[in-house]
Amino acid sequence: MPPKGLRDFSRVGISRHALERFTERFGAIEAQAEPELREVLKCCRRVGTNPRSRAIAVLGLYRDRPAVAIVQAATCTTVLTWAQFEPKLADFGRPTVARKWGRYLARIAQGTHEPPVSRRLDCASEIASDRGPTPDSGVMRRNDR
Repeated sequence: MPPKGLRDFSRVGISRHALERFTERFGAIEAQAEPELREVLKCCRRVGTNPRSRAIAVLGLYRDRPAVAIVQAATCTTVLTWAQFEPKLADFGRPTVARKWGRYLARIAQGTHEPPVSRRLDCASEIASDRGPTPDSGVMRRNDR
């Protein structure tokens, strides 16, 4: 499950046109294009919806480059670079780019490279052990209480 604010679109259908545009615009290897595009779609932010066509624009990262996928009727119909999509922002209900663009991309990157759960639990126990003795450990001095 993706972190808060991000969505998983990896289960949508992918059109042949979308795969061709993905390989053309992002330099993906044709044989690996579908799994790589699904990986991009696994952790996306919704940019907006086109009210006329009901298409949804979602923003993901591919090799640290913003990729915008257009999803319509549970199918990814095309993939655009950010430079290609930016002039169409108004069509998707956004007059301008997000105010904190760097933070916007960082949250997507953080969601795609999240460490496994077991490692996060190990980190939590390491942090707890770095805090020093606790009242329950019996090692505290009288002045520490």
